[in-house]
Amino acid sequence: MKQALICVDNLRIGGYQRLALDEAYALSDRGFKVIFVVLEENGILNSEIPTFLEIENDLIMSKDIKFKFMPARLIKLVTSFWHEIDIFSQETLVISHSLRCTLVLRLLKIFTSNQKIFVCTKIHQLPSLTHRTQRLKRLIYTQFTDRLFVFSEAVKISWNLQFGIKLIPILRRCKRVNLLRNGVYLNRLPVLNPKVKNFVSKPRIIFLGRITFWKGLEIFENLSQSVNLKDFDFYFIVPSYDRQVFSKLHNVLGNRLKIVEGKSVNNLEFFCGDVHLYPTQYGVNAEFIESISLNCLELAAIGIPSLVTKGGQLTWTEDIFKEIFHEVEWHDIDQVAKKINTVSSLRLSNEQLEAIRNRINIDSEIDVLIGSF
Repeated sequence: MKQALICVDNLRIGGYQRLALDEAYALSDRGFKVIFVVLEENGILNSEIPTFLEIENDLIMSKDIKFKFMPARLIKLVTSFWHEIDIFSQETLVISHSLRCTLVLRLLKIFTSNQKIFVCTKIHQLPSLTHRTQRLKRLIYTQFTDRLFVFSEAVKISWNLQFGIKLIPILRRCKRVNLLRNGVYLNRLPVLNPKVKNFVSKPRIIFLGRITFWKGLEIFENLSQSVNLKDFDFYFIVPSYDRQVFSKLHNVLGNRLKIVEGKSVNNLEFFCGDVHLYPTQYGVNAEFIESISLNCLELAAIGIPSLVTKGGQLTWTEDIFKEIFHEVEWHDIDQVAKKINTVSSLRLSNEQLEAIRNRINIDSEIDVLIGSF
């Protein structure tokens, strides 16, 4: 049996964790024995915070995915992998979302002369938006991978500008980055249901993900006061709920505010008329941005449109995505409200949805990773 090792720093609800699990599901379907390495020595460190390991336990078990929890500290991590060296007795494709694992596995490969380990590393952050010390650390660690991938054109352009040939000559030999668009494991997603009279009374404006300062909660607060959106409910799908964070929305929306915590898209129901908002705010000095998140891809695969930040749709440029991803200027709340009403009334044909799903399907990503192996 073929073997794949997928490395992550943790399994909390987040973008790269979502991607890593979908990669595991797809590889399992292709006959790989999949082992997850999670850099949390004591398993899930904070049981109060939901994790994908809990939320998707049934699906994980059905795919027979195994887990190994290891310490995050570098020296201890080396020791832990050394004690598990037998797992590399067969050819192993490593997909690393953890730069520590990338470094350690390459060192093991060198010092044990084990040519059965092949490491693919994925970068998920814009170099231009990280501290320069962290950027340098990332640059050094990524040199230990066999292949280096980024998920968006914005990251690729930013990486090449930060570490390109205009810098000191030694950096001209840096590991070249390759664009590999994220994908979604379609088999875990629900089917879009039409709106049923007396069951779902209103279309919904959807927020999906963690509440962080750059995801534009204030946009939702502003939209909640728009008279043009009085026929919409506001639907927040979040890892955990903090009433204080939602106090303004509670005061304005009352029972029009619906909050679901600790669930993934797999376990929810979506309806025609729903609109997802992804109002990323990178700051005025951001040179490059990426507007299309994994959340946008997940919902697009169901048929739910997303409103996204203008100027960041560099990666998903095919004409078919203009039907599902709609760029807006978030500062103009009246125009955003009008756009929500317009997009809510649009309907994709079965052919359009199938074309979108074919491009988003994680199989395309898996083909590249296996082909690198």
